[in-house]
Amino acid sequence: MIKSVLSREDGIYKAFPDLVQLDDGALLCVYRESLVHGARPFGRIVSQTSFDGGHNWGAKKTIHEVADASVGGRLNNPRLQHLGGQRLLLICDLLPANQPESDPRAEIFIWRSEDGGTSWSSMDSTGITGHICPSIFRTRSGDIIIGADRVGPRDDTSVLWLVNAFTSTDEGQTWSGANLVSTHADLRLNETTFVELDDGILVCYMREDEERLCGWKALSRNGGKTWDGPHQTFLSCCVGRPRAGRLSNGEIAIVHGFQRYTPPRNLVLHAETQAVAADPDCVINAAVHQGGHRYFFIDHDRSVHCDDAPTAHIRSYRIARSDWLLSDDLALLKPSEPGFHQAMVDKIAATATGQLEG
Repeated sequence: MIKSVLSREDGIYKAFPDLVQLDDGALLCVYRESLVHGARPFGRIVSQTSFDGGHNWGAKKTIHEVADASVGGRLNNPRLQHLGGQRLLLICDLLPANQPESDPRAEIFIWRSEDGGTSWSSMDSTGITGHICPSIFRTRSGDIIIGADRVGPRDDTSVLWLVNAFTSTDEGQTWSGANLVSTHADLRLNETTFVELDDGILVCYMREDEERLCGWKALSRNGGKTWDGPHQTFLSCCVGRPRAGRLSNGEIAIVHGFQRYTPPRNLVLHAETQAVAADPDCVINAAVHQGGHRYFFIDHDRSVHCDDAPTAHIRSYRIARSDWLLSDDLALLKPSEPGFHQAMVDKIAATATGQLEG
């Protein structure tokens, strides 16, 4: 694993990064700057680009700024979607000035870039209100889905938290009405991420803030029109926005914050097979899926405030599959299984004669 600091300025609070790769291999990262977690007294959406696989990052560029949050509102969570070539969509929710996250006037806005993030259009509304912490995902059919949370006041347990999806069939020009993904009277489901499996099943993974035991998921078998869930997942203590994607071998990888009720918070990578991802009862069927899921601790937050450095900053990680799983054939055998010790002898002999690298 290669770990580096993408951006750190101890006088600025940097948070909520998102990352896409362009067709030419360039990586574009966006994140939000302010002085505190709640985007006060100002808020900025900025970007940085890497042309060498994340080893080095260029200077930051400001995409949008709210100079005074008490007047212009609070920028919250920016998210990126690559549309192919140099075309990009950026979304971010804006909370009304001096109002809590549950305010129904919260609104999700959109920006466009046709040149890989060098320049951006002016801010435009998606028309999605009353929802926060959006995610954005493009299906293989070309539909774009925004998943977002409708949350209630934390001191009013009678208000159910909802995860809704909004779909666009015209690359973000227009959006459908709210389509319920998941809700549960005893859970606080929020902060979504989507992935599409080989058979077309859409999986929406969600953070959970009440029990804090695991992440949850919902499944759609009709392109996101209807959803089944919530269902438990193997995402342990998922209290930190999950971010899912497909690996080259077809496995599903999810990075998320790992924390129960007290610090520290750790950064975790969880990988699972598509069979696990598609199974609504994967936890109940744990014996069936043994070996089909695994987690790996990427980093440990040393701060009592879940910020590590004096203020939050942005890190970059380049992780190989071998960082969390021995990948040679010998690793698939248990030491107690017949053939293990002979395979070990053969491997040592091959290494000694130069027939096997590593």
